[in-house]
Amino acid sequence: QRHHYAVQFIPFNAMYHDNQLRVTLWDHAKTPTAVFSSPPGFGDVAKKDFLAWVSSGKNAVFLGGYPTLNAMNQLFGFQLEYVPFTPGPYWRNDRNVRGTPFQYGPDRLENTKTAVYGVTIDSIPITGYSMYDTYRDS
Repeated sequence: QRHHYAVQFIPFNAMYHDNQLRVTLWDHAKTPTAVFSSPPGFGDVAKKDFLAWVSSGKNAVFLGGYPTLNAMNQLFGFQLEYVPFTPGPYWRNDRNVRGTPFQYGPDRLENTKTAVYGVTIDSIPITGYSMYDTYRDS
């Protein structure tokens, strides 16, 4: 089916030693995405490996709150600015979702029972996109 990807889980410990990170990332060439459920604690060599892996076209998804946002700023040199919880709904940004799996998602996401962490749209890097946003927050 269109945009229904097979999911393969490979355990990914955010506190890897340099050689463990290299094996996990590079030995699974068909795994396009790394998901972090907490801020990664990479050493200098692991950070270089991770940035090279992402630069090769792979994806990184960071879950969590403001400590994870800070980790993304440190890893990638971003200057993402967090915003306090903004209640939904959050509307799909049709300009940014064209040609992505998000284009087939709902027009809006309703308010959730858990806090949603966001950033100001102006702090997203120039090559970044907001798929769902509200009131200039993403």
